[in-house]
Amino acid sequence: MESDALAAEKEDEKEELKEQKQNKKGKSKEIKLFDEKTPLLVAGPQGKHDDHLRNSDGQVGFHVCKIQEEANVAKTLLHVGGLDCNVCALSIEQNLSKIPGVINSSFNLLSKRANIVYDKDLISEEDIITEVKKVGFEAAEKIHDPDKSSIEFELQDVTQDKLIRVEYKLKQTLGVLSMEIRQPEGKGKEASARRVSKIQYNTKLVGLRDLMDVISQEGIRVSLYEKPEGESKGYKKRKKLIQLFFISLLLSIPIMFLEWVSPHFRALHKVFGHEIVKGLPISNILQFIFCVPIQFWIGRNFYVGAFKALKQKRANVDVLVVLSTSCAFIYSVFSIILRMGDSLFVESAILITIIYLGKVLENISKGKTAQVLKSLPSLQATTGMLVKLDQHGEITQEQEISVKLIQRGDILKVLPGTKIPADGNVISGEASVDESFITGESVPVKKKPGDKVIGATVNLNGLLLIRAEKVGSDTMLSRIVALVEEAQTSKAPIQLFADKISNYFVPAIFLFSVITFSIWMILFSTGTVKYSTGDRFQDYFVFCLLTAITVLVIACPCALGLATPTAVMVGTTVGVKNGKETTLHYCNHLLQVS
Repeated sequence: MESDALAAEKEDEKEELKEQKQNKKGKSKEIKLFDEKTPLLVAGPQGKHDDHLRNSDGQVGFHVCKIQEEANVAKTLLHVGGLDCNVCALSIEQNLSKIPGVINSSFNLLSKRANIVYDKDLISEEDIITEVKKVGFEAAEKIHDPDKSSIEFELQDVTQDKLIRVEYKLKQTLGVLSMEIRQPEGKGKEASARRVSKIQYNTKLVGLRDLMDVISQEGIRVSLYEKPEGESKGYKKRKKLIQLFFISLLLSIPIMFLEWVSPHFRALHKVFGHEIVKGLPISNILQFIFCVPIQFWIGRNFYVGAFKALKQKRANVDVLVVLSTSCAFIYSVFSIILRMGDSLFVESAILITIIYLGKVLENISKGKTAQVLKSLPSLQATTGMLVKLDQHGEITQEQEISVKLIQRGDILKVLPGTKIPADGNVISGEASVDESFITGESVPVKKKPGDKVIGATVNLNGLLLIRAEKVGSDTMLSRIVALVEEAQTSKAPIQLFADKISNYFVPAIFLFSVITFSIWMILFSTGTVKYSTGDRFQDYFVFCLLTAITVLVIACPCALGLATPTAVMVGTTVGVKNGKETTLHYCNHLLQVS
């Protein structure tokens, strides 16, 4: 009976989805924008009074949109790779704002997440992802969707014929949206007989156990894939940054030795200071050899980032790094060619090395911050007791399964003293449940048939049978995690002001650098200021160039753009770490209000 009821529910859901698609167009009715009862969707600084907004007609810096009675407005949280500075995030926001259908977008530079509000009638989520890629950033991946989910299975005893049959069957399975199969890292016969299958599916139409049954029918052993730490994108990026930093440091040490140490020791200076031809010492040739890989291999990412930024008619921190290090490197090359004797290879090498050190420390810090937020889902139960009932409602079979394998409609037995494994409804039994974890109410709540229960709360006494209604990213706990992540993308009013400054910051710094160079050159050329080592053009030109490079490097816009997002992320993270229950209570309240 239970299986028949579940099948009927799925059929009803299919019919509803078909009707929604057929009646999607032509049913929305516009409402007058400035009616007192009209809801307004406002994108911009917060804190203005509603009456002032309604009478402003969009003249106070807000983007005001008409909300329709059946407006098809959706909100999505994306992960965007390749964001290195605040200018990058602003460039995506500006490009998206020009696209019809995108109502509002905000990016968090530290978490690399984007919160985007859009009209589904005018643009789809796939179109938004495509637009982000066009701007020159990595693919945007969806983070949360109550109806969609993705899972990775580990397949063993795999052959090519089995894979072809499994792939065909999965594509024919109702609810499977997409799938891809790859070979995991490793060598040997065992690795060749293993595959990892990533499947995206609709949780309302199909469950994980259904997918596992389809795969196992072809004689393939299937299990949930536990991704090793070494395969995560964050770990790989951190490892690569650390490798590049140490390589750059090792190549920089000989350059620093030749420039700063050897001249002070007569024996060393006699060897490395020996001039091959007049004005061309051996040390300059060696510095050039060590500096080339730092400049063009280690620093390649800066050149790529600067090229992409300039291609999109914007300037970011990569442009500043490329300008400063390239000026020092090019001058040094000309110094070798013209045999002027001095060089700035050490400045170029050290700048790139220090910037990579900053990136390593930033990446490690963000990893620790994100780890605290990831600890929230671990508060739920790890397993659940799946049961089957006969026609009389008696338990005929029990099986302990992972909470990840729980599907909508499953009947679960909850013993006294254990955590409720999923959000659902009580179908049998009575018990007192401790919901203080979510609601903050210390008094246990009595549950009886028909009452709703929340996953991760504790059954204090009594035996309960519940029917799972929400699983995966649709559970209360998952929605709370999504809400915290969404909060981290929000922008304080001061950050909106900082964003405007950051937009013009890099061009302004470049202008200040040119002005600094010009003023010092004029002062030295006219004799207003005397250079300590003499009046040779070569001497004070190097000094002027170094001052210009200093302005470019020190005046980095990252601090301006990162200050407020850092405060927001650290604040939410500390809240989660030091008071998980308080954070959950507040988020639960927001979910109830929304």
